Amino acid sequence: MAKIVRFPVKSEILKWAISNGEKTYEELASKKQLKNLPDWISEAKEPTLKQLEYFSTQTAIPFSYFMLSSPPEENIPLLSFRTINNDSPRYSRALVDTINTMEMRQSWMKSYLEEMGQDQELEFIGSINEQMDVDQVADYIRNFLDLGSLSNVSGVSNYFTEIKHRISQKGIMVMQNGVVGDSTKRKLDINEFRAFVLIDHVVPLIFLNRQDTLNAMVFSLIHEIIHVFLDSPEVLNISENSDAGKSTERWINHVTESVLMPVGMINEMVRGLNIEERIQKVSGKCHVSKQAAVIRLFNIELASQSDVNQILEEHDDRTQHTPGSGNYYTTHLSRVDISYANAVINSQNSGYISTTDASNLVGTSLGAFAVFKEKMGMGSETR
Repeated sequence: MAKIVRFPVKSEILKWAISNGEKTYEELASKKQLKNLPDWISEAKEPTLKQLEYFSTQTAIPFSYFMLSSPPEENIPLLSFRTINNDSPRYSRALVDTINTMEMRQSWMKSYLEEMGQDQELEFIGSINEQMDVDQVADYIRNFLDLGSLSNVSGVSNYFTEIKHRISQKGIMVMQNGVVGDSTKRKLDINEFRAFVLIDHVVPLIFLNRQDTLNAMVFSLIHEIIHVFLDSPEVLNISENSDAGKSTERWINHVTESVLMPVGMINEMVRGLNIEERIQKVSGKCHVSKQAAVIRLFNIELASQSDVNQILEEHDDRTQHTPGSGNYYTTHLSRVDISYANAVINSQNSGYISTTDASNLVGTSLGAFAVFKEKMGMGSETR
């Protein structure tokens, strides 16, 4: 009979993993495979390798951490730029893992651009500041993205996709997902974050939480591109109808409103309409939520405070959206920035990186990568 090999792990590491993992002590201890957790913590008994691997999976803590002699100090600078509308400074493993993945992709893309001799810094980063006039900055960004040409685009999905594409064409990577990687069991929580932006002067990256509604994602996308123009990283938690947070965030929200809902356009479209019709018209035509629409109408004196209160009471902007279960490859293509995906596939086709590395970089399984390439229209070798 084979000898059971046990794995020595420090009590402090286990306690840290429980405090920073995705399950509570009670949830973990209730698992049959972890019934001896109290003995591991007291160091009266050591877990087997298989048990420790299971504990790692349940907590979502990297297995390598359990080999340390003391708890790790995870240095994630972006988390110091969190904009939160609650009192909890804690952050989840889902957010940590998502940030780590996006930082890895950003770093790879920057290296790729350097290899291609295309690593010029983007001149528009840092081109605005919060002392500037809100409407002038909004006009600047509208012109930058040529949003006027989208006035006849119908449907929030089409509008969002078009803006996302235009931002990507400007050299800003846009990623989105509603789960950690490909794990449907690890959903991202919009009550923790709606988006974040990683600033780099060559290849900035915006990430959007796909658990949010498309209307809210349109607002978050514009909000985060303003952060790029400001040269200011952020993890966004506040909503489009919130006036909470720092003065900079309030200024950015006002600019975002003006980008998506220019006062001239609003005045023209709501002429002769009652308040309910105004809110519906602005929400539908500008592809924003009713909450964002009524806040904008209030700010330009076309709605009352009671109108605002009523809409905010009737609509919960923190309702978790459940993305449809569409085609796997279509869903995966939507998660990854198109320029980034092209770069990864070009590198793999040219033999600079392996197929395994390429599939890891875009987040597909090895078997699914060939189909992913076909869907991108880049299935043939280019050597």
